[in-house]
Amino acid sequence: MEYQDHPVNVRRRVLAAACIMAFISPAMGMMVSLALVSMGNDLNVGAHSMSLIVTTFFVTSVIFLVPAARLSEICGKKKVVYVGLFIIVVFSLLASVSWDFASLLVFRSAMGIGTSFILTASVSLLTDVYPPGNRGTAFGLSTMFVYLGALTGPMLGGILTDALGWRSTFYIITPLALAAMLMLANFREGAPASEGEPFDYKGSVVYGASIALIMYGVFTLPSLTSAVLIAVGLSLLPVFVRIEKTEKFPALRLTMFSNKGYKSASVSLFLNYAAANSVVMMVSLYLQSVGALTASEAGMVMLIQPLFQVLISPFAGRYSDRLDWRILPTAGMLAAFLGLLTLSTLDIGTPLFVVMIALIFTGICHGLFGAPNTNVMMGLCRREESSASASVIAIMRQSGMMVALGIAMFMISIFMGSTDNLVPSTYPEFVSASRYTFLVTAALALIGAVITWLYYPRRGRA
Repeated sequence: MEYQDHPVNVRRRVLAAACIMAFISPAMGMMVSLALVSMGNDLNVGAHSMSLIVTTFFVTSVIFLVPAARLSEICGKKKVVYVGLFIIVVFSLLASVSWDFASLLVFRSAMGIGTSFILTASVSLLTDVYPPGNRGTAFGLSTMFVYLGALTGPMLGGILTDALGWRSTFYIITPLALAAMLMLANFREGAPASEGEPFDYKGSVVYGASIALIMYGVFTLPSLTSAVLIAVGLSLLPVFVRIEKTEKFPALRLTMFSNKGYKSASVSLFLNYAAANSVVMMVSLYLQSVGALTASEAGMVMLIQPLFQVLISPFAGRYSDRLDWRILPTAGMLAAFLGLLTLSTLDIGTPLFVVMIALIFTGICHGLFGAPNTNVMMGLCRREESSASASVIAIMRQSGMMVALGIAMFMISIFMGSTDNLVPSTYPEFVSASRYTFLVTAALALIGAVITWLYYPRRGRA
């Protein structure tokens, strides 16, 4: 079916489903981030272990993004979305009854798999039902719901954790997933683009092994074994690319990367998330430990960042169809640099308004960058590449998040070592870990701003 074949009411229902799915992932992440301290106290684990609750989710989501994108091409995007939502519902309910730290990690990992299914299919569904001239607005609205999830997540996570305990943060996902399924119930997708083609197991396994080795190495730094794992994982990436170029039916189409603008936009996206995504975990831990705030109080402070994202992203999406493509993403990267540089000054006794100013800048960053970047990357690919491009967007985003968390965990390991419990006696070490985390990520944001301005696609749409 061509874009204009879809009636307006169908487009709106698909957009509603995409917005709900866009809301689910960040809401889950932010609620869990605000519940980390409570989880750690209940399960008797320290700061480094608590961060694994967040990072395992991202690792599995990135590993399964490529297989999920290929399955959406073979089986249909709607089916893949339904499977992903079902997985999220089942394992979020199981996570709520976790009996120890290991079981919680397993269930969170499975939720990451479900998230990979909805991340790849939901974005590409919008390209199927909206013509190019209207995509900026659609992507702007869906991106707004990503940030709306980040906006309400801290508040919900803090309130639920204080009132009912951390396990209650997993309950809210079920009605949202069912609502998304309902919105897509009458949507007729048509024949999948690659129906009947075989699945590329070899490429998927090599890709998954590469990501797993790299991220396990990053999260266990510093050690010689970690460096070896990272090196082996990186060496598998060229092998994966070679397999995909020679495979008749590859797991991930790489034809989009023949466009230099697409490559530059992908790199900018990765750097954006690698720079700005350590903020949620580190600031949340800082506010609840050094800042002596409750989970709900910390959640209210953390609302500042996604509030600015929600306010800015619809307008950024709309104007991305009109402006030089470099302007909004570059401005977003510079805002991230200013926010992270501000956070690098944190110390014991730093006034709360300093944290709030930094969160405003990081909120502006995501608001200006997200929707315009998605619009550009999806606009530079052909329709048959939409699932693969949506997968690339999710890979760059999730990989950037993992790198950001890896940097934070590395600094925690360096400054706190094996004694990573957040107690008053270890606050100075945690503050040092936070400051160096934000210095490194501020440098990434500045590099990203330069690369975005110099190498990002420059063409604007009329």
